[in-house]
Amino acid sequence: MKGVILFADDHIFDYSTGQNGEPSSENRLYRFLSQEQPVLGIKSRQQIRETISSIGSFTAVILDWQFDEEDQIEQESDDDESVLMIQKTSQKEHGTYNLLMQNDFYSLVYIYSDAKDEVEMTYGEKLKNKFKNRIEFRDKTNLSNTESEASKLLDEIRNWKTNNEKIAIPISWSQAINRSVQSIFSKLNSIDPNWLKEYYNTAKTDGVSPSVEVINLFQNILSELIIQNEDLRTLIDTVDKVEEGDISPESYAELTHILYYGSISENDPIMTGDIFKLDESKYGIIITPECNIRNIKINENYEMLCFSNNGFNSASFTFNANLKASTLVNKVEELLKTQFTNQQRRLLIADLNNHLNTVKKEIKIGAFTQTNYPSMHFLPCFEFEKGNYGGIALIDFKKGFDLLQNTDELIRKRIAKLNTPFIQELRQRYFAYKGRIGVPSFSKKLKQWLVDNN
Repeated sequence: MKGVILFADDHIFDYSTGQNGEPSSENRLYRFLSQEQPVLGIKSRQQIRETISSIGSFTAVILDWQFDEEDQIEQESDDDESVLMIQKTSQKEHGTYNLLMQNDFYSLVYIYSDAKDEVEMTYGEKLKNKFKNRIEFRDKTNLSNTESEASKLLDEIRNWKTNNEKIAIPISWSQAINRSVQSIFSKLNSIDPNWLKEYYNTAKTDGVSPSVEVINLFQNILSELIIQNEDLRTLIDTVDKVEEGDISPESYAELTHILYYGSISENDPIMTGDIFKLDESKYGIIITPECNIRNIKINENYEMLCFSNNGFNSASFTFNANLKASTLVNKVEELLKTQFTNQQRRLLIADLNNHLNTVKKEIKIGAFTQTNYPSMHFLPCFEFEKGNYGGIALIDFKKGFDLLQNTDELIRKRIAKLNTPFIQELRQRYFAYKGRIGVPSFSKKLKQWLVDNN
């Protein structure tokens, strides 16, 4: 697994400190680590934010908890002269804590502090909830034995890489994205420095959101370049050789939810795929094309496909197993010419019900092969209840289409969006259903004769 160690400390570049002019312990640790791994050294929280947004993937992030110059506060001394003092960890919601909570990255995280126990007691629970077992608080006094500390860190990083080989794929993916983006911009700018404005203006003419259209253009070009990355494809193919982990259905459902559905902000323009909660049980997804949405005025209509929060359970594809047990038992008795005792009847009824429930479940599972039900579309892991990804949104094309007015009230009911390519799949299947052509029937006599002769 390739990657960079991010080392952030305001004393990392102190090459000469104290009376003896020796480098700081932070600088010594930085140089020891650099002998074996690529290490990016930075000295402020702002640089950390910029680096994370630019690079995005690291094998480890080493952070000093206290950045002296940033954590100074102004206080008044007895003689009314303003003096700067370093603020203690417990005195405020700390800058490093905020930085960690506001940024997402998957790597080891080491927090160094002279007040290690205090920091861990105050902030440890929330940070560990976010970074799980990847975050560790370390005593900064350990840096006095710099070589030993560097050796421990490198051993832990190597072990983490070995135990998390799958993480090599997202890291390589991130690196492929960075290289591809540079390649795209370089090539497009060499063709026409004004290419961005040209596409923006073209999108405006087409009547779609120009910023969204330009982003879609980026995505399409980027996807093609990444798909052509042989190293990344080879690395992904190694997943086939890795033993499957023990992932719970709940975790897999949450992952599927992330893939299918996106979040929205109130300032986002209305777009194809936006999802609305219309009342306590009714939901709708806009299928109006982007180019038409721009021209829809207040009180004009959006085209929607609607569904309810209990549509899957009440759907017509479920097996009609609501047969009276007594009827089934009588049929069995007739076939076997046997009169059952009451105990035998109870056992038989229970056994039959178990079989019927099994058949019903198998038919429901089979319904996810959507070609079996051309008039229905299933969206898995829909969040009908907050934090519960076990919902199934069933859209019945026969009765799900609706027109809803573009009003301020409707816009406030928007809750999420259906991501690409799933919105395209939904629209294609709906229009295929609506555009189907009926086939004339044949006489029963003709059908019987054809079957008999073939």
